[in-house]
Amino acid sequence: MKYCPKCGKSLPDDASFCLECGEDVRAVNPAVVVAEKETRPRLNILAIIGAALCFMGLPGAIISGIALKNATYDKYRVPLRPAAIAGLVVGIFFTIFWAVYIACVCTALGFVFTRVIQELSDHVW
Repeated sequence: MKYCPKCGKSLPDDASFCLECGEDVRAVNPAVVVAEKETRPRLNILAIIGAALCFMGLPGAIISGIALKNATYDKYRVPLRPAAIAGLVVGIFFTIFWAVYIACVCTALGFVFTRVIQELSDHVW
């Protein structure tokens, strides 16, 4: 049994194309696929890390974006691409959320400090 080098789906030994993604698997060198699969777990963990950090905003979005390019399946055949996509989308949302939140807080603090300075100046003069 062989696997698609692009999406990781199991294929019959005589398959020419992947039934899932359409990748041409006729000229797949098994040594290259094994070497590629050995390096992918480190990249796949980025999908999980990006999804976990997505609530921080930009860091989670960046890590998820990197993972999205390389995410396939983990050793238990769990698809990690959806986790990378979710981390990217939620990370972008929270980047915008935190920017608006910080702008609102700074504006509110500006009003408070202006009012405090006005009160202090009224009492001093």
